[in-house]
Amino acid sequence: MAYTSSGESSPGTALAVAILTLVCCNLIGGVVGIAFAAVAMGKEDEEERARFTGYAWTAIVIGLVLSGLGILLIL
Repeated sequence: MAYTSSGESSPGTALAVAILTLVCCNLIGGVVGIAFAAVAMGKEDEEERARFTGYAWTAIVIGLVLSGLGILLIL
């Protein structure tokens, strides 16, 4: 089953960024982002794929914001 991107954001890009987030910054945001991106990659319906990709990006951003807040609280 091949994925062809026709939208602005692909699940593959979200997956790559989620993995980087997991390795560099935030465990929770990265794991949740990876999970949603993986689910999005398995969806055939374009609407569902876009929805789960959006969830992945939201998890990544929330993870990064929480990491930033944690760093600010430590300083």
